Amino acid sequence: MRSVAVLLLALVSGCGPDERAEKDKVQSSVERIRAMPSSASVDQKKEAEALLALEIESPRARRARDACGTAYKTKGDYGILVDEMTGRVEALQTSAPDEDEKKALAAKMETVDELLKQLEVQLPECTGAMSDLVGH
Repeated sequence: MRSVAVLLLALVSGCGPDERAEKDKVQSSVERIRAMPSSASVDQKKEAEALLALEIESPRARRARDACGTAYKTKGDYGILVDEMTGRVEALQTSAPDEDEKKALAAKMETVDELLKQLEVQLPECTGAMSDLVGH
């Protein structure tokens, strides 16, 4: 009798057992990424790539997977690049950069700016997709 009640509740809420499991997978993965320190850029990127690789059928869970996986992969790329540039700038305190180094740093700075612009769009999309997923 109890299993019938659970099945009826799932049908009424529009969330079947498979959909609920997918929701839990996506939600737990996003929570793991969000719990990581900002200094863990490489780990954030790996976890985001694992999130994007999840096989998901449910439209809501897929939207959250794609939005958050993309956002946190971008955030990981951003953090990795900033760490790399910080290390290079610290190294330049003892020697002046040549023209090639200046061009490389300028190109990386443009990439950092582009990643920030992407994050301004992607992070709110992730938040909205997760709200939609958790709210159902």
